[in-house]
Amino acid sequence: MLVLLQGYFFRNSVNVGMPVIEVPNHKIEKGDSVEVNLSQGTVLNLTTKEEYQGTVMPDIMIRIFEEGGLDDYLKKYKSYQL
Repeated sequence: MLVLLQGYFFRNSVNVGMPVIEVPNHKIEKGDSVEVNLSQGTVLNLTTKEEYQGTVMPDIMIRIFEEGGLDDYLKKYKSYQL
């Protein structure tokens, strides 16, 4: 699941393993297909071919997301460094 929003709850979403990218002023509609690059913060609407720049997710948050959330990350690595 991916949430595109104009707002907050970024860190808590990552903690539970849900990627979030903030994309201001997007025109993505329900049913559009999108391609997301979390490390670059880009969202390509495959339906309309429009590309948007969103927030860039920090590397540590991407790693936490890839492990399934903060609990799983800490179980594997015991700690994290910012």
